[in-house]
Amino acid sequence: MTFEQLRYVLEVERTGSINKAANNLFMSQSALSLAIQSLEKELGELIFARTNKGVIPTPFGRSFIKYLVPIQMQLDQVNKIFTQGGPTGGMSFALANDGFTCGSMICGMLYNKYRSVGLRIEHYDSYGDQARSMVADQVAEVGLIRIWSCHKKIEMRQLDTLGLEFHPLYEGGLAVQVGPGNPLYHDTSIEYVTPDMLQPYPRVKYGYEDRGPLSDSMTDLGITDKMTPIVTSSRAVINDMMVYSDAYYITTDIAENVICQKVMSKKKHLPLKGVDIRSTVGWIARRNVPLGHVALEFTKLVEQWFRGELSEESVL
Repeated sequence: MTFEQLRYVLEVERTGSINKAANNLFMSQSALSLAIQSLEKELGELIFARTNKGVIPTPFGRSFIKYLVPIQMQLDQVNKIFTQGGPTGGMSFALANDGFTCGSMICGMLYNKYRSVGLRIEHYDSYGDQARSMVADQVAEVGLIRIWSCHKKIEMRQLDTLGLEFHPLYEGGLAVQVGPGNPLYHDTSIEYVTPDMLQPYPRVKYGYEDRGPLSDSMTDLGITDKMTPIVTSSRAVINDMMVYSDAYYITTDIAENVICQKVMSKKKHLPLKGVDIRSTVGWIARRNVPLGHVALEFTKLVEQWFRGELSEESVL
């Protein structure tokens, strides 16, 4: 296994095509195919399934690629240092964010505050346990994550094993987001939804939600995929599907989602009643490692946001 092979895998996954990936990598299609096949033979598993429309990661491939992303990010950082002649000496901050818009808003606020001194912000979109890996591997200084109550014991042990500390910000129940393609979006009399109200509509979700404690708990609570679900690894696809179809998305019932639907997109946020799963939102950092000045300021601002002390107007 070589770093070049890992880079090839990431490019094929990104483009969904051996041909496109080969063009981007300035190599022949046959050479790229042989490199991928050699790696698959070494691992004893297929990374990609070949279809008439291109290639898609297998279940093993999705798990394998998940671990490659932070490795590639670290290599990119090393490359920047050497190609730019070493660190610039300016201020920097790196965030791994599980989809909380307040993270983007506060990053923008900090950039505006420190732009005269050349603040460099690296904001990584993460899902599943990617944020944990990014912080543990020093790709990101801070991570914004959520922990579902049905995962809590396992996840807290994982954080401890990775040498991370978790700072809770908010605990709440579940909520559903829908877009203008869903009838629930237009019914102004609806203040909340129950599992039975969701059965006529497809759920859009991440692939990792198909298995594990969260999947089992959803089934126990009656939140089953009666309609064929829409499965993705992209947060942008989740947002688009809620705007352009009748799909719904399950998230945390927090005030920031109400603000986000008004500021960022055409979505309606409805509390989900009749379920006992809860979600804790918080930030993570490496244990016993002092945060930099900007990272520390970020954590203070995000704590104010979740306490309701930082208004949308002050951020924007």
